[in-house]
Amino acid sequence: IVFILAAGSIAAGLYKLLRTTPYYSRFICHHKAQAAAQARLLKVLLQSNTGQAVFVDSDDLVELDGLFDTVKTRVGHLVVYLTRFTLSRPWCAGEITTALATHRCKVVKVLTESFVPLTVEQLGALDSYLDLKSCSLEQYGITMPHIADAFHKLLSGEGVITIRSPSEVKGSGHFERLTRLLIQCKDDPMGSSAAPTALPALPSKKDMVVISSDV
Repeated sequence: IVFILAAGSIAAGLYKLLRTTPYYSRFICHHKAQAAAQARLLKVLLQSNTGQAVFVDSDDLVELDGLFDTVKTRVGHLVVYLTRFTLSRPWCAGEITTALATHRCKVVKVLTESFVPLTVEQLGALDSYLDLKSCSLEQYGITMPHIADAFHKLLSGEGVITIRSPSEVKGSGHFERLTRLLIQCKDDPMGSSAAPTALPALPSKKDMVVISSDV
């Protein structure tokens, strides 16, 4: 019995050592100009209701060059929060491409009211659609064909969990409902837009005020 306990303790220690830390249950991929406060609120609600860490770059990014490695090795679900220009951002494109290239990270897309899918012409001219002034993805081994393939999978729903943002619910209730949908979906490839049941109520944050001018 002592031997079994010792072996179990060693195995647990090795697991903690080999597992890349910190580990994030979810990584919220978003367009800062349109959804920074929305992503922050989702992070707060998800962490409060699950007790699991959630990555938002403005809070958790330490080293920019390690961003894609974080997605590849430290994230359970990449939540792609799709507002109108999310897919035009190179860092978002890189995060999506990286997540869809690995089996370690599941991808969840959240369709908001402002999102407009790319046209065939835009998909065929990603080098001009993407705002590449701020970075070059090729230095990270991410090429335009890689991004085009990833966007095709994301938009078609191939291997991606899809959630429609509950536009019928307004105010804080909108994000509480969306939080429950994100918790509920787990690894269901079809996703869901229906109100989940049998989930604990989200904690009240009477001392927290969230102000947003996001679209």
